[in-house]
Amino acid sequence: MLRLIAWVKVQNASSLPSNTRPRLLIILSEDGKFSEARIEDYLASSNLRRQLSSSFSTLKIFQLVGKYLSPSTRYQRLYTEIRYHIEELRAIKSSLRCLFSATHLLHFFNSAVKHTAHNLGEVFDFIKVARDADLVKADHHIYLQKFLKLYVHFKIPYNMVTAFVASSIIMNAYPKRMHLFDPCLIYRNLYRSHYNKAFQFSYRPQCSTYLDREV
Repeated sequence: MLRLIAWVKVQNASSLPSNTRPRLLIILSEDGKFSEARIEDYLASSNLRRQLSSSFSTLKIFQLVGKYLSPSTRYQRLYTEIRYHIEELRAIKSSLRCLFSATHLLHFFNSAVKHTAHNLGEVFDFIKVARDADLVKADHHIYLQKFLKLYVHFKIPYNMVTAFVASSIIMNAYPKRMHLFDPCLIYRNLYRSHYNKAFQFSYRPQCSTYLDREV
């Protein structure tokens, strides 16, 4: 239990979607001092289950049975359970474009170690790390404002503005050898703040909100 409480203190340290987080499987022996019901009661009374959801996507208690059986037979259910979670989580990561290659994993791991050493407690942003060799400049919104000024001057329709903005982001979002993240994550993490500043500078509040939503 002390290890679970430690995870609660650490909380989530990833910027990726919550359902890509690790899954926690608590394995209990049938002759152990902790029963499944006792663990469930403790998690409910201490509010630990809800707190652990910030670090893990799933929390499940698994009771081993059949101590009299051979090891291969006794642990077959556990093997099947673990295999199921591995395959399901892999499918989820693949659908969300968060299934990394070995090359990308190595880069993220090295960056995460450095991040943890210097910024313990801060969220590790996978997307920004993937772009660390080609960061979006802090003054990016200034160039956007100049560009949007022409759109306003020539009264270009809003749908054409958003279409051009979205296509320009896609063209710039994926430098060579970068992992193919979901474009929506790329926009929210790297570009949205810049485009919101530019939209708000060039258009009325209602229009800028509409443009942000449409992009």
